[in-house]
Amino acid sequence: MITYTYEHFLNDLQLLTQQCQSFKADTIIAIARGGVTLGHALAMSLNIRNLQSIRAIKKLKTRIRYNPL
Repeated sequence: MITYTYEHFLNDLQLLTQQCQSFKADTIIAIARGGVTLGHALAMSLNIRNLQSIRAIKKLKTRIRYNPL
């Protein structure tokens, strides 16, 4: 098991913030169910008020059968 502490999160957030500061974004888009926490923290760090989320779904492989009449 890997432990990811809040201190690690803050350190990674600081590094990501430094990398993103040169890009002047209007909006941050976060992936729902896992990315919203980081998106929110990054938005706060970069002083960006517009945070949007998108939903990512896993597409199941299904077989389509053609059944002629």
